[in-house]
Amino acid sequence: MHKSTIIVPCYNESQRLNVSAFGTNADALIFNVLFINDGSSDRTIDIIKSLCAKHPESYSYLDLSENVGKAEAIRYGMNHLLKDKAIEYMGYLDADLATTLESMNGMLRFTYENSKFDAIFGIRLKRLGADVNRSLTRHYLGRVFATFTSILLNLPTYDTQCGAKVLRRDLCQIAFSKSFESKWFFDIELLFRLKNEFGKDYVLKKVYEYPIMQWFEERGSKLGLKQYLLAPFELLKIYFKSKK
Repeated sequence: MHKSTIIVPCYNESQRLNVSAFGTNADALIFNVLFINDGSSDRTIDIIKSLCAKHPESYSYLDLSENVGKAEAIRYGMNHLLKDKAIEYMGYLDADLATTLESMNGMLRFTYENSKFDAIFGIRLKRLGADVNRSLTRHYLGRVFATFTSILLNLPTYDTQCGAKVLRRDLCQIAFSKSFESKWFFDIELLFRLKNEFGKDYVLKKVYEYPIMQWFEERGSKLGLKQYLLAPFELLKIYFKSKK
């Protein structure tokens, strides 16, 4: 069995961290979880510690003393995991489990069975047979955002912002070696880095967008309407930075 660890960044998630799901599914997961407490000011760290104490074989945590943002928290976690040479795959997942743990299990199984891909990115594709629930407003904002992103990347990406991703460890060494420019859209910077490092053909052949089976929009998302409205400016900043 492959060894994989998925990072769950947490900033003031005491009301959104799905403790019940993490507790119920701990023994059924085919991956380990590393919680990153990103300098929370609420009870998040206490909840994480309790989960890890109850399920030490599945869960562990890092406690950052100050808030550094989702992108940097994940990058910090990736570099921590790279110290363990037994870990073959690393990834990340949102704390509210909008992408369910069962879906993440399915995504990891696909990863293990399809070794020709170096990175698997979850996408929220509403279709027959899947349970993907998203408000119409966010869906259409997301489609506009995705189209603009695809044009800038010159790649046929469908959904860069789904919070479920898995990468081979050697790819993580490159992709997370330096800080990201963007706090919210670092996933796009990640694709730019892979494209700049290996070329467009590599991304087309080695990065796979995986339609997840279950995704539920949770209230309290930190990525709100304001961020979507400012997104074009943020994307252009990422684009021109990547060209340098």
